[in-house]
Amino acid sequence: RNRQVQIMGQIFQSAAMVVSWLGPENANIEQAFDLMSRVWSLSSTEDEYDHLPVLHANQSENDLWNSVAEACSLEYWGRVWVVQEILLSSNNYLLCGTKSLPWQVFANFISLIAVRFPC
Repeated sequence: RNRQVQIMGQIFQSAAMVVSWLGPENANIEQAFDLMSRVWSLSSTEDEYDHLPVLHANQSENDLWNSVAEACSLEYWGRVWVVQEILLSSNNYLLCGTKSLPWQVFANFISLIAVRFPC
């Protein structure tokens, strides 16, 4: 096991794709992934900020932000190897149940939120 841990960086760097499993199917995480994907697809053609905070007419603003907060507070993010897994891989996808999201979409969405709503 110790030998495996030592070569994980090499494995992540040389992998064609890394899939980071966030857990089993979760409707809230799927909702957050949908929101992030929609903001990403809209931001390439229009002002990113115009699409925040509500993109789904049938859902309240709090539901959307709660979903994003849940996605950001998953146990996965507290694991030691996550930084290595994400930074060293060039093609990373987040997977929750059967729903996937490119890491870059997630990271860009979080960066957008940080700029839009600074602490």
